[in-house]
Amino acid sequence: MRRVAFLLYVLVAGCHRGGGTGAGAADDQDLAAPEQHPDEHAAMAAEHAMAGMVSNEDLHMRLTPPRAPAPGDSARANEILAVMRRELAKYKDIHAAEADGFRQFIPGAAAPIQHYTKLRWALASRNGLDPARPTSLLYQREANGTLTLVGAMFTAPAQTSDAELDARLPLSVTRWHQHINWCLPPLADARRRWRETKDGQPVFGPKSPIATAEACDTVGGRFRPRLMRRVGKILGGLAFVPALLLAQNGAIRGRIADAAGAPLARAMVSAEGSGLHATSDDQGRYEIRGLSAGAYIVRVRLLGYQPRTARVVVDQAPVTQDFVLAAQPISLSPVDVTVGSRARHTAAEQLAVPVDVFTSEDMTKQGVTETGQILQSLAPSVNFPHQSVTDANDIVRPFTLRGLSPDETLVLINGWRRHQMALVNTFAYGMGAGTTGVDLNAIPSSAIDRIDVLRDGASAQYGSDAIAGVVNMVLKEGEFTPFLNTSIGRYHPDNYADDGTTANVNGGWGIGIGRGSLGLFGEFLDRQPTNRAWPDPYEDAGTGVTDSIVNGRIIVKRNAAPQPNHHWGDGLEKDVVTMANF
Repeated sequence: MRRVAFLLYVLVAGCHRGGGTGAGAADDQDLAAPEQHPDEHAAMAAEHAMAGMVSNEDLHMRLTPPRAPAPGDSARANEILAVMRRELAKYKDIHAAEADGFRQFIPGAAAPIQHYTKLRWALASRNGLDPARPTSLLYQREANGTLTLVGAMFTAPAQTSDAELDARLPLSVTRWHQHINWCLPPLADARRRWRETKDGQPVFGPKSPIATAEACDTVGGRFRPRLMRRVGKILGGLAFVPALLLAQNGAIRGRIADAAGAPLARAMVSAEGSGLHATSDDQGRYEIRGLSAGAYIVRVRLLGYQPRTARVVVDQAPVTQDFVLAAQPISLSPVDVTVGSRARHTAAEQLAVPVDVFTSEDMTKQGVTETGQILQSLAPSVNFPHQSVTDANDIVRPFTLRGLSPDETLVLINGWRRHQMALVNTFAYGMGAGTTGVDLNAIPSSAIDRIDVLRDGASAQYGSDAIAGVVNMVLKEGEFTPFLNTSIGRYHPDNYADDGTTANVNGGWGIGIGRGSLGLFGEFLDRQPTNRAWPDPYEDAGTGVTDSIVNGRIIVKRNAAPQPNHHWGDGLEKDVVTMANF
């Protein structure tokens, strides 16, 4: 039988000055959270040493000598491995571990391996090793901040002999280490002196060249032949079992297609009870990895199709399970025109929250070209107020949802957060000063395939910037023929001169690239200013004679000052906007 490779480390706990290993209340106190003790830096340094982040092993670390393999060692190791795989798999979710009493040993530590310790199991380890009850679970912090279970730690009393350690875990396939001969800074000045160096080397800690009591006394430190009291007296040995022991190699793979055999992309496939799932690609293929041996109910879900389930038995070899989904129409609520509403309500009946779905066809029927104005005309709860003499808000106009602040509405592009404007709304009408929002007009209307508006607070799901709701803009994708739209118009008010000539040219092109696509979109907007100001009845151009004005109209012009003499309306705007969707 192939020998199972264990990697075993030992952290020997220090005792009181001149004291031995005890039990009872003292042990419980020493096993308390590290931040309750004065030697916080020593605890962190020890954890870094366990994670392989320090050197000087010859001075500060003692390993148990290798032992020749004995009959039954591999069998014993395999039995421990089997129990760990079965019993510790539930702790892959860190929340499950915390709910079961595991707590981070060094909160906020920067070590790549995070130790989550259960003190009750540490105390029970005095009597022997239980593979199902490790003292600590070891999690590796990934680049995205998530924690991945990579191993476990088991403890033994500090005075445990090599024979007793071998009885716990075979020494022919393990090594134990002790942290020894540490020089710690004095308690009164520990935080400052931990960073002290001499000749380019640290004075204190596991990287220090000091390894004797005499040399430690010379620098005014505290010598510890074994470390450390803070970790707990009974933590005589920490056995680190790497990810190899918790590896689960089972997999389920297959293909998802419709009744005609066409592949279905973006179907969600989950193995119930494992917490693992996958999404089918453009060819309908999926694969769920990291499953332990056993039976699973595999469920497939895709919007517009009936869900399917299948029972799959997983072994070490990958298992193939294909699915054929039957189409299922999506039932929407009836389309009704309500008095006072500017939009058609098309929220799905199955949703627990009010969501409006507006298609590109709906957008083309609104008679406006700016994305913000289109959304305002579609969604009753969206307001896109006109601005005048409001600094840069004349050009970059924020929008509001349900009457709340612009920065309390989350805007998504294909489900991803859209950045806010750099402009701070200082003088904008209809919203509080000091807010910022998303410039909807920076998104070409020709690029939008659908707009979803969640008209309810969603801060529990998305965060505090979704207090008012969520606006999700889904861009066109796939390969499509190039198109070009043009429009031109102007205002013809009864009481004012014609103005506000607006010309808009927008288009797009979907290019197929391998199994994906690249959508290119552009828009040019030329909007001339509008003015809805009345003539000033007090303007006399310095002559002392004002114009004769009735109901906003000049009846008799008596001076040379042009009227109206101020501006109240939209400003001049010329935009060139582009966007790509890959």
